[in-house]
Amino acid sequence: MSQPVSEYGYKLARKNVLFQMLEDDVFSWLLENARQLTLNKGDSLFSQGEKADRFYLVTSGRIKLFHLSVDGQEKVVEVISEGDTFAEAVMFMEQGKYPVHAEALGPAQLIVFNNRDYKAILQDSSDSCFRLMANMARRLHLRLSEIETLTVQNARHRVVRFLLGQLEQTKGTLIELPMAKRLVASRLAMQPETFSRVIHDLKEQGILDVQGRNLHVCDVKALKSFN
Repeated sequence: MSQPVSEYGYKLARKNVLFQMLEDDVFSWLLENARQLTLNKGDSLFSQGEKADRFYLVTSGRIKLFHLSVDGQEKVVEVISEGDTFAEAVMFMEQGKYPVHAEALGPAQLIVFNNRDYKAILQDSSDSCFRLMANMARRLHLRLSEIETLTVQNARHRVVRFLLGQLEQTKGTLIELPMAKRLVASRLAMQPETFSRVIHDLKEQGILDVQGRNLHVCDVKALKSFN
């Protein structure tokens, strides 16, 4: 079900890097042509290989992006949370097809943008293009850092870095895992048993207190030095 973008969605989108560089009137025009979409848990948004003519911003809930192997095994690529966009890069690709599947992990709301509208704005303003390129360059740097973590560091370091990243977002010592542990493990390119073993080691050393998906960091300094 789709409806006009809410006031909250409008404010949330304004903070996103894709829209910060837009003039107020241009941004308002873009949001007037966008729609807010409501999904239930398990709803599919698009499938790998489908024509990509839209991109999205999450206003509530979480969206899972994943691949399916030839034998049906699921590999989570990313989990998109509130305030983040996804599928925007596809509009600049020659083939213009979604490279992954997208599915709601629970109840979720999204803002749906038409690629044609956003590209029209960029074509009309070179300043907007350059500001967008700067934002994309910063995001690419973050992705390269993440790739280095996945390919160079061992599983223990990956888990610790993930937990420290969650701590930065919560600004406290309580971490609520954003998804099931098996999905976190998949996101970190490891088996669920490996992820559980690292969490168990942290708990045994008194660094973590574990209650389901809620992790309380008892010793932040020790977590940072854990190896």
